[in-house]
Amino acid sequence: MAEGSSNAAAQVLDELVHQFADAVSCFRELIQNAIDAGTSEVEVSFEFEPEKTQREPVPEQPGTIVAEVRDWGGGMDREVIEEKLTRLFSSAKEGDATKIGKFGIGFVSVFALEPEAVCVDTGRGGEIWRVLFDRERRFSLVKLADPLEGTRVRIFVPGTRASYEKLRADARRAVIHWCQHVNVELRFDGERVDRPLGLAGLVELSAERGPARIVVGHAHEDETLHGFYNGGITLEAGPEKVEELAGISFKVLAGDLEHTLTRDGVVRNEAFASAVQVVAEIVDGELRTRVASEVDARVRREQSEGLVPWLRALAVHLTRAATTQRKLPEALATTAIGRAPDGSWLTLGALAEAGAKLPLRTSLAASPTAQALHDAKSPVLVLPSRAEGEEDPAHAIRRLLLPISREGIVDVDATWALPGAISGESLPSEFSALREAALELLTASGHKVKEISLGVFAWPGSRISKRIALTLDAADQPERLDELDDLHVGMLRRKRPLVFNAGHKIVVEALEVAKREPELAACLLLKAARLEGDRLDAEVEATWTRCSWEARCRRLPT
Repeated sequence: MAEGSSNAAAQVLDELVHQFADAVSCFRELIQNAIDAGTSEVEVSFEFEPEKTQREPVPEQPGTIVAEVRDWGGGMDREVIEEKLTRLFSSAKEGDATKIGKFGIGFVSVFALEPEAVCVDTGRGGEIWRVLFDRERRFSLVKLADPLEGTRVRIFVPGTRASYEKLRADARRAVIHWCQHVNVELRFDGERVDRPLGLAGLVELSAERGPARIVVGHAHEDETLHGFYNGGITLEAGPEKVEELAGISFKVLAGDLEHTLTRDGVVRNEAFASAVQVVAEIVDGELRTRVASEVDARVRREQSEGLVPWLRALAVHLTRAATTQRKLPEALATTAIGRAPDGSWLTLGALAEAGAKLPLRTSLAASPTAQALHDAKSPVLVLPSRAEGEEDPAHAIRRLLLPISREGIVDVDATWALPGAISGESLPSEFSALREAALELLTASGHKVKEISLGVFAWPGSRISKRIALTLDAADQPERLDELDDLHVGMLRRKRPLVFNAGHKIVVEALEVAKREPELAACLLLKAARLEGDRLDAEVEATWTRCSWEARCRRLPT
């Protein structure tokens, strides 16, 4: 054989050895060969044989890593060995490396592990053979006497105990990634690692389209998986492989799908496009209906536990529909997503209609602000509270609504404020005397107040819960928070309603003092309110102090 031909063949062989980016992909090829041979089970095992001079099991301990792939398939006789398995290699006797076959193309990848030797024991039709490859990739063929069913491939790699542990872990990862859905029993060091085609996620639907098997659904978290398989061997699998199916998890197993030349991807051909189309039909049909129905049921039961993953799944479908259709499909439009402040249910359809013209409004509670702002054309959605140990459903719902709100989403309690009115029997008995005393002091100092009342300032999401008092344009109309700040600086300068925070510590203490000394309580409370606005001056303070004392003296004459 000419030297040039020999060198060229050696170069081709070297390229085939390193044809895969990951050396442990060779285990996929050996498993595939075993399945092609008709086996019903495959066993992958690892063992570390330490050098006799080093008995202590330390990470640096030298020895030999023995990786074995065993099957009970049809095996090989001499003709198969010589015509298919070894045609890529130099015979230790013949030295001929010019013939390139197909059968051994996957097998040669075992040499990417840089083994000291590779031993293949195989039997077929009463013939038992051993093919032994050395580190130079030369082979010798030996006939064996002991019976053997199927094929056993052993790979001997020099290394340390630490490199053994790493190679074993890498190989296990590769075997599970590439071969978990094979239709044979697959074991790794005795542990069964083959799995039925499935997603093990939040929800999944199964379908068969001709010879193709498909599972489609959603994961528990935001991560998604797109997987394509042929004969159970992974062609390509990972997050977001198909852009138009973002947010969806699916697996397609079909015999007409093909792998790329590098065997790390699926060919984007007609079969691929057909598979993607089928997945999309399931997503926009049965899966969308299933997710919408589940969210609707959980929302109407007010079941916040486990709701967030379903809301994330629904957001995927809402985004798909909002970007491709002018009107929401019925399954989405009729889905209840929460209550309005008046207790009625709000659906995605109603919110989409409102969100087409105005910002969508949300609140963490059926607060006085939310109740005052809610109407049919601009509804306020009361968001569910967060259960202990659960993800925040309010955040998930706001994200969910983004595709149907052209003008954005507004938190009403972060934008407006309206204290809840306290009246009638709910008013503390001492408040009447406190109010009269405060009105007298304000009149004496020349301040204009329309009325003084007691209100509720605290609820989930409230931005006024720490205020002592507020002035409003109208007692029953919400004020914008940015305007409240301006009004607060000039509080009591205009004839406006003045509302005290019934839950504030200073107001509570003032009410207690008012049981005995309403004038003193009113003076202290007004000073605190003015100090909160950084507007108290000496003249006003003197007037209130003097007038409160005079009023007390009139009430308690000597």
